[in-house]
Amino acid sequence: MSEDVYERLRELLDRHPFGCPPAPEINKILKVLFTEEEARVALGLGFLPFTVEQIAKKSGVEPKEAKERLESLSNKGLVFAREKNGVWGYALLNAINIFENPYRKGVHDKTINKLTPLWKQYRSTTFDQSLGNQATSILRVIPIQKKIETRAEVLPYERVYEMIDQARVVGITRCPCREFEQNCDAPREACMVFDSTCTFLAERGFARYLTKEEMKLKLREFDEMGLVRQVNNTRDRLEILCHCCSCCCGFLRALNEEL
Repeated sequence: MSEDVYERLRELLDRHPFGCPPAPEINKILKVLFTEEEARVALGLGFLPFTVEQIAKKSGVEPKEAKERLESLSNKGLVFAREKNGVWGYALLNAINIFENPYRKGVHDKTINKLTPLWKQYRSTTFDQSLGNQATSILRVIPIQKKIETRAEVLPYERVYEMIDQARVVGITRCPCREFEQNCDAPREACMVFDSTCTFLAERGFARYLTKEEMKLKLREFDEMGLVRQVNNTRDRLEILCHCCSCCCGFLRALNEEL
């Protein structure tokens, strides 16, 4: 039954540390985003890349069909895709990415119009509360790149310019929170992306590449606007750098509600 397929997909998403708590709205969201055939193939995915053959075997379909569905899901921003040593690998994105990526193109079409009220209900009653209760923060705020007099040590992984210089490729994408909430006039194109995340989003039309100097210039522009800078909470692998506002950012609101 199709209902069972979508609930199994939600349960799979819920295994990720970010979670995907049960609620009627999330199953409706998954039905909007995934066809039943795509959902069945997605059940063969993990959160680290598997080959098409591995996914096809786990999901019980032929490799040709698996490849077709996986490419469709990647083009919708629901499945991560990357080529390594000539072999394509695919991984299921977590529930946060599944919320964010459809908004990154800034196109408010019929699909977005269906998703927005469902996400608003799910986030207000279930999902944002679970994010605020995370033992380990999903994002962390980092200081503005300025020389200041202080006794507090600035750790090497906080030096944003160095992290940009170390990246292979960099780019920028639209802020899904601002596209979703539409509460302010802050720049919509304000989420910076790096390396494999940048390549995936740029090649699928969700982001565009920048030079490193262009990115540093935008950093200074966003600093002057007073936006809150947040990165994915890891020491050595910069994937995304957001420039957030309290009126649109779900993460900041969830954290504030916990204070």
